[in-house]
Amino acid sequence: MASAQHLNGEASQPGSTRRADRARLASVPKLRAIDKSTDAFHLTYFDPPPGLERYILTLFEMRYFPQSVEAQHPGALGQLSLTVQGTARVRFGERTEWIDNDAVLFNAFEVAAPYRAEGPLWVLGASFSPYGWAALTQASLKEWGNRVIKARDKLGEDVDRLNERVSQGRLSGELSAEQACLEIADWIRPRLNDIPEAHEAIIDETLRWLGTSLNPPVEALFEDAPYSRRQVERLVQRFFGFAPRGLARKYRAHRAANHLVQS
Repeated sequence: MASAQHLNGEASQPGSTRRADRARLASVPKLRAIDKSTDAFHLTYFDPPPGLERYILTLFEMRYFPQSVEAQHPGALGQLSLTVQGTARVRFGERTEWIDNDAVLFNAFEVAAPYRAEGPLWVLGASFSPYGWAALTQASLKEWGNRVIKARDKLGEDVDRLNERVSQGRLSGELSAEQACLEIADWIRPRLNDIPEAHEAIIDETLRWLGTSLNPPVEALFEDAPYSRRQVERLVQRFFGFAPRGLARKYRAHRAANHLVQS
């Protein structure tokens, strides 16, 4: 959770300091951008700034142009999402959760979650690697996966101020999409906690195992990891949200979906 120093310091940040921050953001090197926009929505991905590549897979801005849209969110990667405009309701089976001008976190959906957005919907955020999710949130995905989390519940109320600042900057045009994403990255950077070496090792080993084939044998993970079978299952669920066999199925489906999109 954000420290009192972060909360108090940012809450009292004078206007001159904020203007200096805007000037600093304008002067940093350009981030590589990938435009995936269509007629229905605007979507731009930005590479993370140097030093954050291990933790942030991509920064993004997405805008749906229709006033109402229904779609599905795969929820395969951890995300911090800031809402500039619009609301959405997300269904998890019989449970419905709302996003209403909030900063939210989510990760490890069991299945793609149907959602309906009333808008136009406009969001920005960051997608995390397992290292990034663990370092920023310290949240076990066995407990916190498959849901929409109010970001303040894990990161403190300072994240709401980030959401307000970025939203106002984009609505006024004071911030470009790239600058807004850089501001999100700069907010994340000092809040990344150290990951214990033993936990980092199991994330390393699990990612290596997932990369060995489209259908990696579960026994290979148990054999190579420096833990008992039960410990491996518990830690994989903590950092990835699924037991090893379910995780392999989830990643296989995710890779197949990405291949279809790219082709």
